[in-house]
Parts: sequence; C-alpha cells; structure tokens
Amino acid sequence: MLGFSYFRSRDSDCWVLSGQLCRPWIDGLLALWRCFRYRAPREHVVVDLKEITAVDLAGAELLAEMQSAGVELTRTEIDGSTAPGEAGAGGSA
Repeated sequence: MLGFSYFRSRDSDCWVLSGQLCRPWIDGLLALWRCFRYRAPREHVVVDLKEITAVDLAGAELLAEMQSAGVELTRTEIDGSTAPGEAGAGGSA
C-alpha cells in the first residue's frame, strides 16, 4: 500500500510518501502527479521518501519523471531534521 500526504510550505508544495511505491498503487500517484504538473507546472515540489519501504520499476520510472521535471526528492523530513540512518540533512533518494 502507498500512503500520501500533502502540505504547502512558504516556498514549496511538500509531498510525503510512505509504504510501497509499486504497482498497483503507483497508478493513482502517477495520475495525481500529472494533474498537479498540468495545473501548476512552475511550483517547487519536494517529495519526502523517508518512509518508502519498497520501489519497483514503475515507481522508479515515476520518480525519474518527477525529478526530471524539477522535483526535489529527499529522504529527510521536510522540516529539516534528518531521517534515522541518514548522514546529514538534505540528502536525496
């Protein structure tokens, strides 16, 4: 299962994903991402992946599409604190 939450900070749209970034759950996120990109193509988006437990090929392809569109992928809590096991803040997945 894939969990998703969203909030808006002062300077970016923040998405927090949790669980499995895999089919069949990837299809809903893909549709949401494409809709968001269409409606707000210039918004700065940060996607927190620290709670993702598995990624399949479809999930990796979606992350690559998002990153090529300018999305910042991180495994660090968006508020700036470091996720357990991470060497420092701001690392990318």
